[in-house]
Amino acid sequence: SLNQNAFLHVLLTIFSKELQDLTGDKSLTMARVKNMMKLKFLKQQVVNTETGEVIGEGVLDTSSLTKEQMMIFIEDIYRYAAETFHIVLPTVNTQQELI
Repeated sequence: SLNQNAFLHVLLTIFSKELQDLTGDKSLTMARVKNMMKLKFLKQQVVNTETGEVIGEGVLDTSSLTKEQMMIFIEDIYRYAAETFHIVLPTVNTQQELI
């Protein structure tokens, strides 16, 4: 949904800033972090429908995700940020409290 996509962009902006602060790498922009997360969590096999053979890999666009898929993607980002970098990202509820 548009709300989920807007929240995803806010979340990734916060994550990219936290990563920049942690690593000192200013090239970790929101767009780059979004691409990193898509590669990590939204990769899928490309299959030849005629033969069933896997012919490559692709990455889903976030705009093509269902609401449930987007929720899982956001949960994956939360978990990855926490487990890998000890970064606790705000939830939707926290975000609403901040407004």
